[in-house]
Amino acid sequence: YVLIDSSPNMNETILSAIRAADWVLSPTDIDIDGFKGTYKIDKFIKSVSKRGVKVAKLAGVVFNRANTFRGMTKAIPEFKGQFVNAGIHCFNTVIPEVAIVSNEKINNRIAVDVRPTSKISKKYEVLLEEVVKIIG
Repeated sequence: YVLIDSSPNMNETILSAIRAADWVLSPTDIDIDGFKGTYKIDKFIKSVSKRGVKVAKLAGVVFNRANTFRGMTKAIPEFKGQFVNAGIHCFNTVIPEVAIVSNEKINNRIAVDVRPTSKISKKYEVLLEEVVKIIG
């Protein structure tokens, strides 16, 4: 597997990556901008595939950086409903916002490598299992 982690901005680099990939996983914040970004990606994939051009399939959306202290997780059912109504799969795993991810990112390290037994690492493992069920 080759994973490309990029911003959801629809620029030529992102469009090229989507054309070259087999699958796209869209991590999104729990807000309207996150929904719009994923919806744009889904719309692009569907429009290109209708023209018979090889393009990635959207595996689904994963809610990312969910801050339970700010009550963000309460909005998940509403956003999940919007994605489902748009025909976009939502993964059950929700990735919480945790300080160790930000701290390790500052140090150019990956939290799951540095702290493989942490709660966030376990969340990513569960997400990986979900993704593998979709993409095979």
